[in-house]
Formats: sequence, C-alpha cells, structure tokens
Amino acid sequence: MEEEQERYRNEKTEIFFLNPEIKKGLHLYAAERYYKWLAEVFQEIAQLTTEERVNADADINTYLNDDDKAQVEKYKQNILEWLYKCTNIGGGYSPYPYDRWVTPDMFGLKSLIKKAYKARAEKLEAERKQREWEEKWDVAYEAVSPPDADAHKYLTPEEYQKYEDSIPGAVRVYMEKGKLEIGLNDSFDYRHSLWLINYRKEREQQEINDRKEKERQQNAAVLAAR
Repeated sequence: MEEEQERYRNEKTEIFFLNPEIKKGLHLYAAERYYKWLAEVFQEIAQLTTEERVNADADINTYLNDDDKAQVEKYKQNILEWLYKCTNIGGGYSPYPYDRWVTPDMFGLKSLIKKAYKARAEKLEAERKQREWEEKWDVAYEAVSPPDADAHKYLTPEEYQKYEDSIPGAVRVYMEKGKLEIGLNDSFDYRHSLWLINYRKEREQQEINDRKEKERQQNAAVLAAR
C-alpha cells in the first residue's frame, strides 16, 4: 500500500499538485482515503489508455464541455477544502478525515475524468480507423490506377467529368472486393470510361498502322516502277 501511495505521490499526472505542506501534514486516514481514491482514478484511466503518463488537466480541458469542466473545478475545490481541513490536525481524533460529504465530490470527479478519457479513447480510435481507411484507400487507388493522362486525351470534357466522378466508387468497390467486379453499379461508369479510352486508343493505333502500311505500299510501288 505504501509503495502504491508513494508512486501516486510522485506521479506527474496527479490530479492535484498538492503542496508540500499538505503532503507532509495530511492526516494518516485522510491520506489513505485520498491516495486510494487517486489509485481508483488512474485505474479507470489505465483501462482507457495504454500511455504510462497522461496530463489529466489538459485532457479534461480538451474532451469535456464547458459545463462538465465547471463541475470538475467545483469538485476539485471541495476535495481540496477537505484536504486542507485534514492537514496539521495532530494525531488525535478529528471528524474531518472521516467526513462523508466529500465522497460525492470524489465520485463525481472520478466519473468526469473517466468521461474525458472515454471521449479521448473514442477520438483516438476514430483517428486510427481513419488512418487505416486512408491507407487502404491509397492501396486500392494505386491498384485501380486511374489513367488520367489517357482520360484527358481520349475523352470529351463531358465524358472526362463522368470518368472523374466515377473514380471514388470504383476505388470503394476495389477496397471491398479486391477487384472491379462486373455488375456493380459503383464501378460501372468507371469501367465504361476505361472501355472508351481503350477503344479509342486502339482505333488511333490502328489508324496509325493503316497509314504506315499505306505509306509502305506506296513506297514499294514507287520502287517497283523504277
């Protein structure tokens, strides 16, 4: 128990930065109650974060609304008031360390701290999932590999706009299926755009080949006539 109490006395994330006077003069039973409560607070936090050290004040300020933050300050002031009353009162009996009026404040503050760290954990998890989704999107986009240069060259402005609008749907299909499946509406316009691009590229190449063949035949005819 003493080792646990000492760890929380030295913990930089202690909810209250108790001054040396309080730490030195705090009644033994009040200290036991306080550090037991503090241990419960950090046990709650530990269930919601894997970080060894956290800044409770900063996270409360970040993840709680104004009403909750005002309530936190009220709870903290009440607990501090109780701690001051339990300081330098000697070793004899005193009712202050055993007072129960501070219990709701301790419970309320612990609940709001838990609320802040739950919101923090949810935000971090959402950010993790967003990063994961973006990474999958990048992989799928690379796999789909939209042929922008060819699209600009072989599609009309109206067709290009349709092609551009179809890319997100095609990437989503690839993310879900691992390929651009035929019959899925989300990838139909994109696949149709690819068909148009390839058809026109092939037709252009065929025209080039035909022109070269015609030139070859003309050159051969000229040579044969000499």
